Amino acid sequence: MNPCWIITEDGAFICGDFDSRVTSYSYPTSPNAEKAKRLAQRGIPAIMKFACRVLRVAQASHRGTPEITAPHDARNWRRINAGDDE
Repeated sequence: MNPCWIITEDGAFICGDFDSRVTSYSYPTSPNAEKAKRLAQRGIPAIMKFACRVLRVAQASHRGTPEITAPHDARNWRRINAGDDE
């Protein structure tokens, strides 16, 4: 797993796995986003471990058809690569 993540200006937590191309979007008020914000204060290793856990769950539940999941993953990757909220 090769994770990356961003906490957007509005507080959303978006993470992705470069290897599998799976992404996960957590709304600003979600428990995952709140936890990511707390872990970010503890440093990169803490949030990386959390991102890996979120992505493992996302990979396990990524059963949708490519037509459904591809637009969501593409939008998430754009936001991760941009480094800020669109």
